[in-house]
Amino acid sequence: MAMASPKISLWAFSALLLAVLLILLEIGVRWAGFAPGDVSPEWANFKQVDTLIVYDDFGVNEHGILVANASRHEVYGRIVNSEGFHSPEFSDVDSTRPTAMLIGDSFTWGMSATDIDSSFASILRDRSGWNIYNFGIPAADPVQYSLIAEHYVP
Repeated sequence: MAMASPKISLWAFSALLLAVLLILLEIGVRWAGFAPGDVSPEWANFKQVDTLIVYDDFGVNEHGILVANASRHEVYGRIVNSEGFHSPEFSDVDSTRPTAMLIGDSFTWGMSATDIDSSFASILRDRSGWNIYNFGIPAADPVQYSLIAEHYVP
């Protein structure tokens, strides 16, 4: 019987060692909570989904400004005006009172407020006697702030 060459033996040993290491790695990964084909561990709060749900709560208007869907009249429990902001109608101006314009993101919108009337914009409107217009939109950024100011300040 002919003896295998040292190169073949070394290759066979390397392949066997690699196979054993991969099997041990697979055992370790499954022991850590992973399942085949699943890249998230079982202890994480990721769930597989089989459908896609599209929400039309927000969109971009013809000026490129992110606004709430005004046709829904209420978004995230907040009443929105015809322009898509959680604010009184902009045409309802009491010219005898000072007017303030609040531009911001979800905090200005009142997203974290537990009650509809407990956002700082609503409190400011109720306590100051001013016309307070809330231009806060969740997910807005400085580019949106600029677009809002350029369009609505004049």
